[in-house]
Amino acid sequence: MERVRLVDESGLNYSGPMNVQDFITKIDQLIDSLGYNKRELSFSEKIKEDGKIITLSYEPWKNVTTYAKYVMAIQFSITGIKDEHMKLDGKDYKYQTAKVSGRLSSFVETTTQWHWHTQPFYYFILGIIDKYIWHLRWYSILSNYDEQVNADLGQIKYELESFLNTYQYKAGVKQHPTVPGSILPQKIKELKG
Repeated sequence: MERVRLVDESGLNYSGPMNVQDFITKIDQLIDSLGYNKRELSFSEKIKEDGKIITLSYEPWKNVTTYAKYVMAIQFSITGIKDEHMKLDGKDYKYQTAKVSGRLSSFVETTTQWHWHTQPFYYFILGIIDKYIWHLRWYSILSNYDEQVNADLGQIKYELESFLNTYQYKAGVKQHPTVPGSILPQKIKELKG
């Protein structure tokens, strides 16, 4: 089996308000919506003096053909999780503050089982031709599939970054770009009322 890394350690970092359970649920929803099968490698939760620490590691995969499958490695460490309360217009809102750091990678796994070119002589000759003389797109399974798995990984990263950044606007940490000089939840209340 051959495993080729396509995206090496794309990072995602965030610090601020969030809901940890919603974040983990969002990861699961994204994996399911793209048609991947989720394999949870590890999940741990520790309680320390400076807050909870959650580490999780997923390896979602999707069969593309009999001989190739997409694999993503998704690892997150959520540290310093603390429960917070915010009063806004007489209502008490609960949220959490945490620091998130994540690593995302993508792979294409191929198997050469039952191929005619698995014989050592043909495998060697085709490898030399493919690498040094002429790139044979019909030969290389990887070249056909690398764009799709990279697009899927990029979509997961973009969706998770967007999801986390919405909490900063909800909690009033950042000002919304379309409503200068004010906190978004207060402006929404004013517009509705």
